[in-house]
Amino acid sequence: MNDKEALYDNTLKVRQYANELVKENLKLKVKLQQVEDALSRKEKLLNSFMSQMSNISGMQGIQRLQKEVTFHYIILDTSHKRSKAKIEECRRAIACKG
Repeated sequence: MNDKEALYDNTLKVRQYANELVKENLKLKVKLQQVEDALSRKEKLLNSFMSQMSNISGMQGIQRLQKEVTFHYIILDTSHKRSKAKIEECRRAIACKG
């Protein structure tokens, strides 16, 4: 195999690898957007619970809602932390691939 053929083969391999990286980068960007959307929905839900809590009158209603909000807040906060970690992981992966 002469130098020209070897160079051509190497060029093809580099282009194929570049195409694979572009595809993987796109997948990571889609995943990142999905995680960010889920995080946004969870934040809106939490804000809705907090708003409901401030609108309820009567001590029993407030106490019941406080327990419910606290429960959901703990779940959302845990999920929020996981989502943020996933977002950072995706961003790091995109930065490494980019």
